[in-house]
Amino acid sequence: MNKIEVQKAWARSVNNKEYKPYKDEMYGNKVQGKLQAVHYLAYNIIRKLPKERGFEPVGEGFNIALRDLKKYIKYDPGKLLFPFEDTITIDEIL
Repeated sequence: MNKIEVQKAWARSVNNKEYKPYKDEMYGNKVQGKLQAVHYLAYNIIRKLPKERGFEPVGEGFNIALRDLKKYIKYDPGKLLFPFEDTITIDEIL
Protein backbone atom coordinates (compact mmCIF):
# COMPACT_ATOMS: atom_id res chain seq x y z
CA MET A 1 0.00 0.00 0.00
CA ASN A 2 1.31 3.39 -1.01
CA LYS A 3 0.13 5.79 1.71
CA ILE A 4 0.29 8.86 -0.55
CA GLU A 5 -1.73 7.19 -3.32
CA VAL A 6 -4.36 6.06 -0.82
CA GLN A 7 -4.68 9.62 0.51
CA LYS A 8 -4.95 11.07 -3.01
CA ALA A 9 -7.63 8.54 -4.00
CA TRP A 10 -9.55 9.23 -0.80
CA ALA A 11 -9.35 13.00 -1.37
CA ARG A 12 -10.71 12.61 -4.91
CA SER A 13 -13.59 10.50 -3.61
CA VAL A 14 -14.48 12.82 -0.75
CA ASN A 15 -14.49 15.81 -3.11
CA ASN A 16 -16.46 14.07 -5.87
CA LYS A 17 -19.95 15.61 -5.98
CA GLU A 18 -21.39 12.41 -7.47
CA TYR A 19 -20.49 10.51 -4.29
CA LYS A 20 -22.12 12.94 -1.85
CA PRO A 21 -25.70 12.83 -0.59
CA TYR A 22 -28.08 15.28 -2.21
CA LYS A 23 -31.63 16.53 -1.99
CA ASP A 24 -33.93 15.43 -4.79
CA GLU A 25 -35.33 18.69 -6.15
CA MET A 26 -38.50 17.13 -7.54
CA TYR A 27 -39.61 15.22 -4.45
CA GLY A 28 -37.62 16.99 -1.74
CA ASN A 29 -36.26 13.81 -0.19
CA LYS A 30 -32.63 13.22 0.72
CA VAL A 31 -30.77 10.69 -1.42
CA GLN A 32 -27.87 8.85 0.20
CA GLY A 33 -24.60 9.24 -1.65
CA LYS A 34 -22.22 6.47 -2.65
CA LEU A 35 -19.73 7.54 0.02
CA GLN A 36 -21.08 6.40 3.38
CA ALA A 37 -20.01 6.17 7.01
CA VAL A 38 -18.58 2.69 6.42
CA HIS A 39 -16.05 4.20 4.01
CA TYR A 40 -14.89 6.69 6.65
CA LEU A 41 -14.50 3.81 9.10
CA ALA A 42 -12.45 1.88 6.53
CA TYR A 43 -10.28 4.96 5.98
CA ASN A 44 -9.65 5.21 9.73
CA ILE A 45 -8.60 1.56 9.81
CA ILE A 46 -6.32 1.89 6.80
CA ARG A 47 -4.62 4.99 8.24
CA LYS A 48 -4.35 3.30 11.67
CA LEU A 49 -6.40 6.09 13.25
CA PRO A 50 -8.87 5.51 16.10
CA LYS A 51 -11.83 3.69 14.56
CA GLU A 52 -14.31 6.03 16.26
CA ARG A 53 -12.63 9.14 14.83
CA GLY A 54 -15.23 11.38 13.16
CA PHE A 55 -18.25 9.66 14.70
CA GLU A 56 -20.46 11.15 17.39
CA PRO A 57 -19.81 9.49 20.77
CA VAL A 58 -23.49 8.93 21.57
CA GLY A 59 -24.76 8.34 18.04
CA GLU A 60 -25.57 5.07 16.34
CA GLY A 61 -23.48 5.94 13.26
CA PHE A 62 -20.39 4.06 14.40
CA ASN A 63 -22.31 0.88 15.19
CA ILE A 64 -24.09 0.99 11.83
CA ALA A 65 -20.79 1.59 10.01
CA LEU A 66 -19.19 -1.33 11.87
CA ARG A 67 -22.09 -3.61 10.94
CA ASP A 68 -21.86 -2.50 7.30
CA LEU A 69 -18.09 -3.02 7.30
CA LYS A 70 -18.52 -6.66 8.31
CA LYS A 71 -21.22 -7.12 5.68
CA TYR A 72 -19.18 -5.58 2.85
CA ILE A 73 -16.02 -7.50 3.76
CA LYS A 74 -17.94 -10.76 3.54
CA TYR A 75 -20.33 -10.13 0.65
CA ASP A 76 -19.31 -7.10 -1.43
CA PRO A 77 -15.71 -5.91 -0.93
CA GLY A 78 -15.78 -3.91 -4.17
CA LYS A 79 -18.46 -1.64 -2.78
CA LEU A 80 -16.26 -0.99 0.25
CA LEU A 81 -13.05 -0.37 -1.68
CA PHE A 82 -14.29 1.86 -4.52
CA PRO A 83 -13.27 5.20 -2.89
CA PHE A 84 -9.68 3.99 -2.72
CA GLU A 85 -9.39 3.39 -6.48
CA ASP A 86 -7.54 0.04 -6.33
CA THR A 87 -4.82 1.43 -4.04
CA ILE A 88 -5.64 -1.11 -1.30
CA THR A 89 -6.90 -4.65 -0.95
CA ILE A 90 -9.50 -6.03 1.41
CA ASP A 91 -6.72 -7.72 3.39
CA GLU A 92 -5.40 -4.31 4.43
CA ILE A 93 -8.69 -3.57 6.19
CA LEU A 94 -8.93 -6.90 8.02
